[in-house]
Amino acid sequence: MSRFLLGAVLGLFLLIAPAGGDNSNATVTLDLVADGGAGNQIDDGVLSGAVSGRTQRIVVEVFAQNVTTSLVGVKIEFDFDSSVVNFYKAENSAFAFIIPGTKDVNLAGAAPVTLPASGFIARAEFFLVADVTGKEFSLGIKAVTLAESAAMAKQDVVTSTSRIWFNRAVGTIGGQTTTAKADFDGSGVVDVADFLLFVDAYGSQTGQSTYHTKFDLDNDDVVGVSDFLAFVDVFGQTVGSVPVDSIEGDRDALIALYNATDGDNWNDNTNWFSNKPL
Repeated sequence: MSRFLLGAVLGLFLLIAPAGGDNSNATVTLDLVADGGAGNQIDDGVLSGAVSGRTQRIVVEVFAQNVTTSLVGVKIEFDFDSSVVNFYKAENSAFAFIIPGTKDVNLAGAAPVTLPASGFIARAEFFLVADVTGKEFSLGIKAVTLAESAAMAKQDVVTSTSRIWFNRAVGTIGGQTTTAKADFDGSGVVDVADFLLFVDAYGSQTGQSTYHTKFDLDNDDVVGVSDFLAFVDVFGQTVGSVPVDSIEGDRDALIALYNATDGDNWNDNTNWFSNKPL
C-alpha cells in the first residue's frame, strides 16, 4: 500500500470511527527534550525553554496516561504558530506506519500497541521558520485521538491544555507584565474589584460561557490554581510597579487578599495566619 493511500485510509478511519471508547479518562501531556536529542520516553514535566536564531531543532515527547486498552491507531493534532515553527516528523518504533501532516501525525500499528507505563506515544521534531531571538511563542496539543484495537470500532478524542512556552520573560505573561494583565478593570491597581471579577471566572475553561482569556493569566485554556497564584503575587500592586519577590511579599499579598475579601467569614479559612499549609 502506498504512503499516500495508507495515510488517507488511516485519516478516514480516525474521522469516521464511532466515539465512546474505554479511554475517555485519558490525559495527554507534552514534555520538552531540552537538548534536542533522542529523549528518554519519560515525562519529566519540562514545559519551558529558550531558543534563538532560526536553526535550532525543537524536540518534544507526547504522553498519554490512563490508557486502559491497546491501540491500533493514534492521531496527534499539534497547536502552534506556523509562521514561527513547523512540524517535521514523529517517531515511535512500536507503530509500523507513521504519516505526518502539516500540523498533525497519524500512527498505526501492524498489530495492537500497548503503551508503556510512562504513557509514551511519540517523539516529535519541529523546525524554526523565523528568527525567534527574544520572541515568546508556544507549542501545544489540540487533541489526541486514541483508536482502540477492539474491532477497530472505538475511539476517544482527548483534548489537552499542555503547552510548552519558549523565551517567556520572567515577570511577564503573554508579553505584558503580570501586574498589568491582572488589572482586569483597568483601574491601574490590582485590587478587590479585580479579584471579584476573577472569582466569577475561576474554574472555567475554553468553550464555557464564563471563560475569558483575560482571566487565564498563564494561557493554558483554564482559569485555575496557577492563575490564582499569579494573581496573588501581584495583588495590591499598581501597574508599572516592581513585583515583590520574596516569601514576606507573598505573605503580605495573601493577608491583604484575606482582609479585603472578609476572610473571617469564608466557608473555609483553615490555617490562615499560621505557619501551617493552607
